[in-house]
Amino acid sequence: MEKEFYHCEYCFKEFEPTRRRVQKFCGNSCRSKAHHAKNSTKVLTNLEPIKTDKPELEKQSVNKVEKMSASGIGNATAGSLFTDSFKS
Repeated sequence: MEKEFYHCEYCFKEFEPTRRRVQKFCGNSCRSKAHHAKNSTKVLTNLEPIKTDKPELEKQSVNKVEKMSASGIGNATAGSLFTDSFKS
């Protein structure tokens, strides 16, 4: 009986499968590296501008940065003072 060898989808090395011929990767390190590589490209695609029919909306980007306001600073200060007094 001839042994079957497969090619790792991450490092492209030849390996003999140990799990009923359903393995895509030669080991756990290649499997996790492929997972991280696949997910890191998704994060970078979220930074592209929004494509719409309205030209005024194309200037906005997907990631929105909130501006600082006086009421927000007051709320943060009141919250931290409350928690500090509650702790002591």
